[in-house]
Amino acid sequence: MLKDPGWKLSVVNGVSNIEGFEVTSLTPEAAAYKGGILVGDMLTAIGSIPIDGTQEVSEIVHQMPAIEPISVTLARSQKMITLKLPFELRP
Repeated sequence: MLKDPGWKLSVVNGVSNIEGFEVTSLTPEAAAYKGGILVGDMLTAIGSIPIDGTQEVSEIVHQMPAIEPISVTLARSQKMITLKLPFELRP
């Protein structure tokens, strides 16, 4: 399978190579923006589902229950952090 074009490697804590999907743009209406995700963040997991670069991030999000916040793990500024994205109805 081909990796998604947004797929990148990042260094976390100066040692580990972390693979993830790089956020390249956000809109103010998006749950990701409201939840604190920034352009340049490297998404590594959504909920308990690791992002392996072969599936669309939107496919994973649509598998999550639409009635609760979504936990997102990401690499930012050489640190791993987890954010809770606010509940929003998803089509």
